Amino acid sequence: MKAVVLWVGLMVVPATAAGERIGDYGYAAPIEFTPGDALYSLRLPEAVYRHAVRTDLGDLRVFNGSGEAIPYALTQPPSVVRQVEAGIKLPQFPVRAASGSTTAEDLKVEVRRDGAVVSVHAAKGVAAGGVTAWLVDASGFEHPIEALDLAVDGGGDVVARIGVDASDDLKHWHRIAADAPVVRTRFGGERLEQLRVPLNGVRARYLRLADTRGAFSFGLAGVRAAQAAQADAPKLETLTLGAADTSANDRAWTYDTGGRFPVVRVALALPEENTVLPFALEARADPERLWHGLAMGVAYRLTQDSVAVSSAPLPVSTTERHLRVRLTAGAGPLPAAAPSLVAHWQPAELVFAARGSPPFTLAYGRANVEPMRVAIESIVPGYGTRTAMVPKPATAGAERILAGDAAAKAAPDYRRYSLWAVLGLGVLVLAGMGIKLARESVAR
Repeated sequence: MKAVVLWVGLMVVPATAAGERIGDYGYAAPIEFTPGDALYSLRLPEAVYRHAVRTDLGDLRVFNGSGEAIPYALTQPPSVVRQVEAGIKLPQFPVRAASGSTTAEDLKVEVRRDGAVVSVHAAKGVAAGGVTAWLVDASGFEHPIEALDLAVDGGGDVVARIGVDASDDLKHWHRIAADAPVVRTRFGGERLEQLRVPLNGVRARYLRLADTRGAFSFGLAGVRAAQAAQADAPKLETLTLGAADTSANDRAWTYDTGGRFPVVRVALALPEENTVLPFALEARADPERLWHGLAMGVAYRLTQDSVAVSSAPLPVSTTERHLRVRLTAGAGPLPAAAPSLVAHWQPAELVFAARGSPPFTLAYGRANVEPMRVAIESIVPGYGTRTAMVPKPATAGAERILAGDAAAKAAPDYRRYSLWAVLGLGVLVLAGMGIKLARESVAR
């Protein structure tokens, strides 16, 4: 019995002591960087999310030139959506000129010593007419202006294209936004509004709003300046997907992302103009599971008076591979042409210490492995403080196939079976020894 236990133990030792080999993984990509530093960071490529076996990327490995797997950390950049805080209302003044001119020579603007605008009116000799522009005083707004939110008088439809000019002295103006669509209308039972004019963090004391098609056709009840809550939003990657399947019974289209992408927002690209589709967005990890809801939204694409407006992307959070767009009540029959689904996703950043000799390789796509990632604080001393080391940039090269998709198949865990065999034999040995001792005691 002891000999059998010793033999099984010798069989287990090589399995537990043997290190990982890069060839056991399905795919790999070289890590390219300028050597000479300790820490490096790379943005995970799309191929990792297509071939990784574990949702948490636990089958990811970094190998050095000696074939040694070295520790790494994964970090997710902060917010991926450029959030805009509710701003403050800015003073506004109508500009009236029969000629449509809104230059400084045709206007008389009174300002206080601090630069705040007191009044705006046509200069002497210029006939006053309809409102051709609005002068907005942003001298009291100390932050970069991410966008202007417009409030419209009345309840009628509004269709306009707005141009925005900026100035710091009311004499020299430069264009910062051109043909921004402003729409408020009803279509297909849905109320649609696009009253935000993006300015992308501009700094200016004065702004001038004009309808690029002539005099304003609507009253402007107010203008609010919106400040960006996060000015340095990380860049997102994009997947444009065609419908993989259409279900007339469910009134739905399904889409396959082809991997475990961390999707943070979704938009529908409608093939036909003047279309409005209320929908529910659903997801599931694989075809054997049930769909569950992610978000509700309205997709639209409208053109009126030569002004085109489309719905904004819908914020979501999912890593599941399959997505479904299901039309909800009020959407009407399923259109013959399926929309494209545009999925914006946020890659993680991989940080590692360049221990050992190059070349370094990123490997992934293997079943039956445990995560090797560690906390970012273990890789970067003082992480989160001003004194922390900043990793140097690295990139992933072209993907190459190693064991391929076969590595993603869960093979029998011989190591676990061997350990259970050892434990079982150990129990038998102890039982045998107990029986032997009991018989010897009886014989005495």
